Amino acid sequence: MRFSKHRTQMTVCILLIIVLLASTLNALQTEAGPGTEPLTFDYSAEDGYQGDYIVVLNSNYPMGRRLSTGFLNKLIETDIPVLDVGDNRVPDPNIYRSKAYQMDDPYTSKVADGQMLERNSWDVGSQRNFIVERTSTSPGGKSIAFQVLAVGKFCRIWTPLNPDYYPLDEIDLTYAQKAANEFDAQFPHTTRVFGDFLDLCEDGLVNLLFYNIDSPLISGITYPQDLYDQVTVRGQLADSNAAPMIHIDTLGIAGIVRIDARMEESHDITRCFPVMTHEFQHLIYESKRYRDPDYRAYWEAQEKQSIYLSNLENETWMTEHLSAAAAILRYPRIFRDDYVPYWYDRNANYEDVCHHFSRHAEVAANKNYMIQRGRTIYQWKGDKDDYSLVAFLAQFAYTRGGEEVFQKAWEIWDGLRDKSGKPKPVQAVAEALGYMDFASFHQDFVLSFLFNDAASEGGRYRLFFDQGDGDPGQMQEALSLLKPPIITGNEAKIEVGGYVVFKPIGGVYVPPITAMEGLQYVGITVNELD
Repeated sequence: MRFSKHRTQMTVCILLIIVLLASTLNALQTEAGPGTEPLTFDYSAEDGYQGDYIVVLNSNYPMGRRLSTGFLNKLIETDIPVLDVGDNRVPDPNIYRSKAYQMDDPYTSKVADGQMLERNSWDVGSQRNFIVERTSTSPGGKSIAFQVLAVGKFCRIWTPLNPDYYPLDEIDLTYAQKAANEFDAQFPHTTRVFGDFLDLCEDGLVNLLFYNIDSPLISGITYPQDLYDQVTVRGQLADSNAAPMIHIDTLGIAGIVRIDARMEESHDITRCFPVMTHEFQHLIYESKRYRDPDYRAYWEAQEKQSIYLSNLENETWMTEHLSAAAAILRYPRIFRDDYVPYWYDRNANYEDVCHHFSRHAEVAANKNYMIQRGRTIYQWKGDKDDYSLVAFLAQFAYTRGGEEVFQKAWEIWDGLRDKSGKPKPVQAVAEALGYMDFASFHQDFVLSFLFNDAASEGGRYRLFFDQGDGDPGQMQEALSLLKPPIITGNEAKIEVGGYVVFKPIGGVYVPPITAMEGLQYVGITVNELD
């Protein structure tokens, strides 16, 4: 019965996608004209803002203030369906944690006693102790013994000797070479678009460590500390790895091996392919920052802390935006697997979203996502909706500026970060796209990921970009399911760089006298097309 239910849900999802894609294709083939475009936009306050939806924006970024919509009771519709998330994951994520982290790895002493090989001699079978698991409770990390399983043209695949850390070769003997082949295949594109990595070992190889990362939520991680011989943590000197390195999870919620709600295991090496590219961009970003002596001084001796810490959120936002771009350019299916479902709920999957929109035309804003309720969308907090938004922005930027826009944005940001006034990295993205004022950028981006409309307003609010290969694939399927999350409360307070969406009663909205000045309104009408 479980198989039948799953097959039914997938059938509903596929049928819904066919309907949505057909309507999208019909819209794209319709010649634009009065009353024939899929969406009509009302920017004028005269006679009220008309539309099925009202988008309210606070575009006074970054130096403005939080603004209230005023009281919305009896002005907006409140009966909006909430997305239901299926029971599709293991009940307790802690099941992914290894007890091995509670003790020292016994294999490290054996490797050390065997006189570990130095750089440039790490061939298949070579063994080395590396520092991993740098956490807030253990900032110095933990030493684990690794061995080389495969060496590619641009990478080296390592996995633990200790079976308690879920080594890659114990999952499948072929996985190491498959991972190396995939990394090699993507390396030329990633380095061309985003730059090269810091080749400390002078062998042209990135070291990929595959093991059970202790946090069950982390699919991969890149530590800036890995590039240094030693780092200072809380005033204490600690050894580090002095090698370009990426860490990939073998067992976890988003790992190579996963456990479902029925406690059944599945494994697939392709799950980590987008993660490798995402993390490789992080390594490239850290390689660029390594050239800044003040940045190195922070990691090596904790000097210049105020400079580094005051800009930490901005640095994180920019590198996550670029890593999202690196992944979507090569693996557009990640919109389907991660970014669209996570935009609605951190625990949702694609089938949940398909199931909802097969029954409902609209979705309520997530009560746990303040980013859908007025929080600035250009702030990094590390939540699932933050990852979705930087991916949507990467797609928005690529659609308008091509692949070169990402390096251009980085160069602008690199020149802005130390200037007074605390500029934000998203301003560099807007400038790279040619926007002269942030309000226009903010409006275009928000309306693009809320409505993804290529046929109205000359394609101004498009998100999907057809590369002309005749196979739009899973990205277009996923983006067709982007709908505006609708608020239903009595008031919204919108931060600078934030927005909200609601449905006005009667299709016309006149802001109440309690609304604060400085907000921007757009009415959107969904037209019936033959």
